[in-house]
Amino acid sequence: MVRVNIIPSKLLSDQHLLAEHLEIIMLISYARKNPPKLKKA
Repeated sequence: MVRVNIIPSKLLSDQHLLAEHLEIIMLISYARKNPPKLKKA
């Protein structure tokens, strides 16, 4: 599971910023590969 923190970037170190960036990319990739299946009404 990917978690995305909602913390101002000024409070994060470069290492944390890189980790956050990678987690956001992972989340986007997952969403693209696994689009939501909508129920037909």
